[in-house]
Amino acid sequence: MKLIQLRLIGDLWYATWCGEGREKMIRIFEIATIPTSFRAATDLHEMIKIIAERNPGYNVEILK
Repeated sequence: MKLIQLRLIGDLWYATWCGEGREKMIRIFEIATIPTSFRAATDLHEMIKIIAERNPGYNVEILK
């Protein structure tokens, strides 16, 4: 399964690629977790929608 998990750290959302997409991210960025451009005040539904649109085929979830 292709999965992106979003976690709020401080005032910034970070995305971690899990499952099938993890190895690709590590090849590209040498890490599976990268900061997003979204801040804590971002509407969660809008953020999930945008990230899902930019990463077709991935499920997106929020970690608390």
